[in-house]
Amino acid sequence: MQTGTITDADMIFFYLSMLEYLKPKRVLDIGMFLKRAGFVSRQAMSMEISREIVLHGVDVFPEYPMGIYGIIYDAVLDRETFLKEVDRYAAMPENRFDVAVLLGMEGILSREEEEKLYPHLLRLSCGVMTEVETAKRLIGSKAANGYQPVSTGAKQFAWVPAAG
Repeated sequence: MQTGTITDADMIFFYLSMLEYLKPKRVLDIGMFLKRAGFVSRQAMSMEISREIVLHGVDVFPEYPMGIYGIIYDAVLDRETFLKEVDRYAAMPENRFDVAVLLGMEGILSREEEEKLYPHLLRLSCGVMTEVETAKRLIGSKAANGYQPVSTGAKQFAWVPAAG
C-alpha cells in the first residue's frame, strides 16, 4: 500500500523555498505535504511558513487522522469530498489560491482522479508547485501550457503557471 510518506530533503526544501520566494497569501495543498513529511509545525530546515499564509489541505490519507494538522492547516478537506466537489469548488471565487501544491503524489492519485483534478488546478490557483513528470502530465492533459524548471541543486522540480 502506498503510504505517501515524504522523506526527500530536496522536495521538502523545494516546498519551503518556493513558499518563501512566492510569498503567497493562500495555498491549496493537495495531498497535505506537511502531514506526509511528518511536520509537527510550520517550521523546518530553518524556514517557517507564516501563520499569515492560509493553508487549505486536501487529505489523501484521512484514514490516518492526526489532530495537529487541524492546527497547522486552516482548513482540511478529505480527498473523496474534494474530488467529488472540485467542479463546484473551483467555480467559487473564495476558493482562489495563489499556489497549488501537488508534490509527492506519484502513485497516490489514480489516473481517473488526475483527469478529474487537473483541469481545475490552474482555475483554482495562479500556479502549481510539482515534479517535472507531473508538470508534463498537466501539459499532456491540456490543463497547462508549459512549466518553468526549478532546481534545488540535486533535483529539478516545476512551477506550472496559470495561462494569462
